[in-house]
Parts: sequence; C-alpha cells; structure tokens
Amino acid sequence: MYKNDLVTLTTTAREALTARFNPGARPSAWRRLTVEERNAWYDHFHAECRAGREIWHDSAGESRLAPLDSSVTIEPDGVWTVVRGRVNAPCGYTSAKGCAELLNTKTGEKFYINRKWLQVAAV
Repeated sequence: MYKNDLVTLTTTAREALTARFNPGARPSAWRRLTVEERNAWYDHFHAECRAGREIWHDSAGESRLAPLDSSVTIEPDGVWTVVRGRVNAPCGYTSAKGCAELLNTKTGEKFYINRKWLQVAAV
C-alpha cells in the first residue's frame, strides 16, 4: 500500500462492520480535531459550567480537557486514497502503530485507520 493507491476494507472488516455482535472487533477510524473544533468544545463547556449544568473537574479534582480526536464513520463499501501508507497515528495523548492516513474524496476529510483492515482496490 503506497501513496495515492486506492484502498477498500478487507472482507473481514466489512463483515465486522455489518455484524451486530462483538463491537470490540470492529474497525475504527479517527481524525485529529482542529483548533477551531477544540475551541468550540471549550466555549460550550465553559458556558455549561457558568450555567451550572456542568462541573469544571472530574471526580479526582482534575480539570476536564477537550478531546483531541473524533471518530469517523466509514462505509463498508467505501474507497479511499492513501495519503501516507505507514504512519504512527496520533491517538489521544499517545500514538497508534501500524496505521495508514487516508483521504475521503467525497468529503475531503483525512483520517487514520489500522492497516490490517485495508486492502488495495482492484482497478
């Protein structure tokens, strides 16, 4: 799998997405949130705190932080373009090994997914 290749999900990944059992074995895709999205989360959170509907800390007294990533919905029959074929993808405050960065040509959104769920599309 190389840059600019077209990829699809493997048969196993397609079956896992459509199955109703064992949700832990489903392929997941995610993307990094933009600065604007994180700022919007903080603005909403601060407004909720001022209104008394949220508290500013968790059960340990630590301040709550905005999420760094957002999950991406993937279609079982989707075709995507490879941006980077081998990448340690940022995932929260760590990184996930064995991933690829893909581009959804319909939405223009870049996202990460584990390479084991991908196969090169037949042209």
